[in-house]
Amino acid sequence: MSLTLTNSPRGKVVRLTKADRLPPRRLDEDAALRSILEGTAAQTGKRFFVALVKNLAKALNTYGAWVTEYIEESHRLRAHALWLGGKLIRDYEFRIEGTPCELVITGRQSVHCENNLLKLFPNDGDLRKIGAVSYMGVPLLDVDGKVLGHLAVLDTQPMPQEPRASSVFRIFAARAAAELQRHRIELELQKKNAALEKAQALLEAENRRKSVEIERARQLQLSMLPAKIPHVPHLEIAAYMKTATEVGGDYYDFNTGRDGVLTMTIGDATGHGLNAGMMVTATKSILTTLHDEMDLPEIFQRLHRALQRVNLRRHYMALQMLRITGAAIEVCAAGMPPLLLYRAAEKRVEEIAIKALPLGSAAQFNYRKKKTTLAPGDTILLMSDGLLELFNPQNEIFDYERMRTAFAEAASQAPREIIKHLVQRGETWASGRPQEDDVTLVVLQAK
Repeated sequence: MSLTLTNSPRGKVVRLTKADRLPPRRLDEDAALRSILEGTAAQTGKRFFVALVKNLAKALNTYGAWVTEYIEESHRLRAHALWLGGKLIRDYEFRIEGTPCELVITGRQSVHCENNLLKLFPNDGDLRKIGAVSYMGVPLLDVDGKVLGHLAVLDTQPMPQEPRASSVFRIFAARAAAELQRHRIELELQKKNAALEKAQALLEAENRRKSVEIERARQLQLSMLPAKIPHVPHLEIAAYMKTATEVGGDYYDFNTGRDGVLTMTIGDATGHGLNAGMMVTATKSILTTLHDEMDLPEIFQRLHRALQRVNLRRHYMALQMLRITGAAIEVCAAGMPPLLLYRAAEKRVEEIAIKALPLGSAAQFNYRKKKTTLAPGDTILLMSDGLLELFNPQNEIFDYERMRTAFAEAASQAPREIIKHLVQRGETWASGRPQEDDVTLVVLQAK
């Protein structure tokens, strides 16, 4: 939910009519998104918040930006970082009564005041000192919908509505919420048991490693991918991705827990271009706080609710997660093609299909998982729909059955050779016709 404010002749807060609206600012959404990503990619914790507000104010061309944590007991907001007039303001804390931030926190909704901010909030002395004219704020919510704080910008000039600016604002509000929740979890773990400090350090190191990957990546989508395949003693793993657009919707990742459990994720955001990349960014950011905390269906439920709140209209996330503990495997999926499993002893291919709606859609859905086991030589194929929906010059689709046949032909070989065979079959089928969707393949083989 969002609320747009203006000042009526009687001094009351009302909704803007179409005639009242100011002409929108022009924003290069792609450039703004990349600018903030480059400024925050290698940062975590306090440094992340400082980098976020500095680069957000620069990208949106506003006088100030800040990210806060809500102290519910005292109805106060404590700034983790406040960037104002080109300077970082430290140790800033304030009560929310009579401020536009109060509407954001108590209403749990986005608030945008395009103009005449002081007329709407005449008792806010800080706004008066700054000479603030306009404001935009959004609540930061955890995966259960509880208010953690808020992200806001203000300006000394009018701030007309701009959908592109709102999109950039929302995606980094989701990233800030994930980072703020991670920070809270870290503090709680340190208080409970000193022995968990080492585990927390490993989590921070993993976050830094992924951040470095993002910083070094040549494009937004590729920055979401792991830099290398993890080493798992009882598995051989290979992965392949070929993008169809500069910022596409395919995504895969690995997470190796402290107990040796491997969680593999493959996803496909609907559509292409910037919004698909934003959906991938939001998914990866939220999953960072969820990977080690719960079973797969619960992860899907919480991620589903979190993506609904991000609200990238008509853009959703198909996702499949595979968790391997020794020889046991669990699979959970939402809108992805069936997983193919080659049984080496019987020399046959079976499928694990789970019908479910993509994450982030308006509907509520009870996600579920399936279980099975692996024997030596068994091979798993996870895929997006890019190769399945590859067209030849006669407009015929490659389809699932051809994919299953091609996999069966090579499933006894090493994972790299299996991927090479599948890619070659696809290229032969297309006969030079350009791919229209990203192609992602991940093969895992039990030793």
